[in-house]
Order: sequence, then C-alpha cells, then structure tokens
Amino acid sequence: MDTFVEQIIVRKKTGKDFAILAGILLGGCLLAAGSMIAFMMTGLSIIPMVAIVGICWGGYMLLGMRNIEYEYSFTNGDVTVDKIVNRRSRKRMVSFDCKDVEEMGPYNQSAAGHLESRAFDKRLFCGTADLAENSWYMDAHSKKYGHVLLVFTPNEEVLDGIRVSLPYLVRQQVFGRR
Repeated sequence: MDTFVEQIIVRKKTGKDFAILAGILLGGCLLAAGSMIAFMMTGLSIIPMVAIVGICWGGYMLLGMRNIEYEYSFTNGDVTVDKIVNRRSRKRMVSFDCKDVEEMGPYNQSAAGHLESRAFDKRLFCGTADLAENSWYMDAHSKKYGHVLLVFTPNEEVLDGIRVSLPYLVRQQVFGRR
C-alpha cells in the first residue's frame, strides 16, 4: 500500500525579519525621495518616474520574499522538504530516503548542543522557528548534499509515516516499542 503524507507550515517572523522589512521600506522611501528630487531638478523627464515605479515594485517583491512556508512530503519512505516563497516560487531544499537516516530525535537545547559540534555538509532549519517547541531533527545522507542535518516541525501524521520507514535501530532509539 502506498503511503503519502504532506504538511505545510508557515515560518514565523523573527526580529531579524522585521528589521529587514523595516530596512527595505526605509531604503525604498529614500530611493523614491531621491528620484523625486531628481525629477524636480531635471524637469519633466520620464526616467525618474520609471525609477520610482521600479523602486516600488522591487520593494514589494523584496517584502514578499520574507513570507516563507515549508512543505514536508513523505511518500513511501522518501522525505522531501520544499521551500515556498510568497506562495509563488518553490525550491526543493532536500530529499532523501528514510533508510539513510542515521539519527533522529526531538530538537531541544541539549540536542542543539550535541549536534553543534558535529560536522555536516549542510544544515537546514526548515521549521516554524529555529528552536521551536515541537521541532525534530534528522541526521541523514542526501544524494545532492551529502551528510545533512534537517531540523523541521512535523505533525503526528508525518512522524507516523516516517517512523514506519526508519531503520530498526533508529526507530527503537527514538520511538521505543510503539
């Protein structure tokens, strides 16, 4: 029987995100004001007006880039994480088979300290926040990146799908005898 489970989560905005948004707005206002001054000094020229429209459009696009969602897909033992930016573009972050998972567990302060000293080819934080309450981590091997640390925030349905496909020893360490 085929197993397919997916979940979409929204990345929470942090103080860093709000600072970036404020910087984009401030920079856009300054550039627009500079273009307006150039428009007044040069007379009726179309170039400064085009610049103002371009600045507004660019600011709108940059503001939208901070709206991030992640989609977790589990299909017959394969885990796939996609990043969705502003509900417009999708990028594959990582994909691997559950048989390639070496370690898995809840991602908390102690796990973060334990994993910080280890060497990974790629570290992916694809959850609601970097250290969210319900976060889990997976130490796996991906064909694209090599040794990967994935930190994500799955629901129970996704966890149950993953649990069934994990190697026996990893499943016993993480979930016990369920």
